[in-house]
Amino acid sequence: MDDIVVRFVNPVYGCLMGNIDIWNLPEPEKGKFIADFGNTCSIATDDVINSLLVHENWRASLVGAWVAFANNRYELRNKISELLTRGRAGMVGYCYALAKMGGAEESEVITQYLEKELSFDRLPVERFQKVAVCALLYLDKTNGTEYAKSILKNGGPYERFISLEFLPGKSFSNDERWRNIEIPFEHFCRTFDFINNTFSANSN
Repeated sequence: MDDIVVRFVNPVYGCLMGNIDIWNLPEPEKGKFIADFGNTCSIATDDVINSLLVHENWRASLVGAWVAFANNRYELRNKISELLTRGRAGMVGYCYALAKMGGAEESEVITQYLEKELSFDRLPVERFQKVAVCALLYLDKTNGTEYAKSILKNGGPYERFISLEFLPGKSFSNDERWRNIEIPFEHFCRTFDFINNTFSANSN
């Protein structure tokens, strides 16, 4: 296994997947994550971050985007936008990073991504599209825009997507975490604030 994955990715990626309440972990586990990710962020050079982002291992790309988030690496917004648009796995990290960096360009990138991803008529490989919706909602809330409105409107892309029966009798609309976007949005905001408040204030 690549040394970069062993050193920078394996200790932290599980907590950065977007489905764990990092802020609510038991103290020993939360403390270990803070120490491990803090170390990753402090020693990640430009070359390391770029190598993580383009690594063939999606976990590395996920962590690279989160390091860009924590280290306020706004100059990487175009690269991260490109990775999201290409549909690279690890999109949870891309969405959080773009939400932090975000202005109109980031909102447009996420909107384009969702318009494409939510048009699938098959079970998607990566089932985190609601994270992208939450990132768009976060940008709307921050910037006073309404990009998410076209995605979330009645009969719109998101509603059609979660209503599809990817398996007989099963759709994402059966899951409250997909049906009620306010639930994942609250999680998104709490995760965003936790990482931002814990690490970004100490970044160079």
